[in-house]
Amino acid sequence: MNSLKALGWKPVLQQQLTLEEYTDRVPARVSAVHKDSFVLMHEHGTTQLPRIHFKDLPPLTVGDWCLLTPELDKPSRMLERTSLIQRKAASEETALQLMAANVDILLIVSSCNADFNLSRLERDLALAFESGVLPVVVLTKIDLCESPDDYREQLTGLHRGLNVELVNALDPATLTGIKAYCESGTTLAMVGSSGVGKSSIANALGVTDQATAPIREQDAKGRHTTTVRSLHAIVNECVLIDMPGMREIQLAGCESGVEELFDDLQGFGDCRFQDCSHTSEPGCALLAAVEKGEIDQRRLDSYHKLMREQEHNSESIAQRHERMRKLGKLYKSVQSEKRCN
Repeated sequence: MNSLKALGWKPVLQQQLTLEEYTDRVPARVSAVHKDSFVLMHEHGTTQLPRIHFKDLPPLTVGDWCLLTPELDKPSRMLERTSLIQRKAASEETALQLMAANVDILLIVSSCNADFNLSRLERDLALAFESGVLPVVVLTKIDLCESPDDYREQLTGLHRGLNVELVNALDPATLTGIKAYCESGTTLAMVGSSGVGKSSIANALGVTDQATAPIREQDAKGRHTTTVRSLHAIVNECVLIDMPGMREIQLAGCESGVEELFDDLQGFGDCRFQDCSHTSEPGCALLAAVEKGEIDQRRLDSYHKLMREQEHNSESIAQRHERMRKLGKLYKSVQSEKRCN
């Protein structure tokens, strides 16, 4: 038996229910997505239903809430999300991949070794800001590093007030900071490359079915131990959404997230031209700040790269949707002509 609060149920979700739904529907949360089925958790336990039963609902991802019939055999509708984490699908040029929904806190996990990469961390942070969730950077394997504080120091310029935790997943005393975020009813999600210690953290937080595997010593690369996105009950009546290791997250439709991440680039005065691209124009305030050492060149280059990437990916996806819309209209027109004839 699960309590709704322990599954992440919140008043904002309760307010979406009609009186009839409150008395005659069962709120259920997607805990795993398989090729042909969804696994859902609810107050009465766990139910697995075929995908065909969800054909009339919007695409679902781990963390979504939907309402089931009293018999727990069919969904009636999906509830509006409080947040959605998504990226450009890795295998397709013009599609988005839903990663997790209704998340409160995103644990961005990196390790104090060759995996540590500021540019990749900036991608994850932009994704968190765009999704409206609180990011927490978790640096692991501090027991294998001579000076973990040097890694923390490198993060200070990424965003003011950034939450950073240094942990050794095998030492419970170092996990106190992460557990402080695990307030009752909170949903955490966790992203990071393979081998950085996500499964060890999940185990330490109360997940009992996560395997772990060692990393390769020569390049600090890890093997995938989490193979699908899944939702788990953890300490303090919280849930954790764990995701497979991803080398890189491609951004799309993430302009506000990138702007928020790089809000430190504001306040250096006005550029000579209102439409300044901050690349080569004379009188650019940001380029002047770089020359004075007030802005790191890597930081400005990263801003340009992420803005170009998300704009390109968003345009590609929008073009695909427009093509599909026109194709749909053509099909309807042909079908209409056939009926008339």
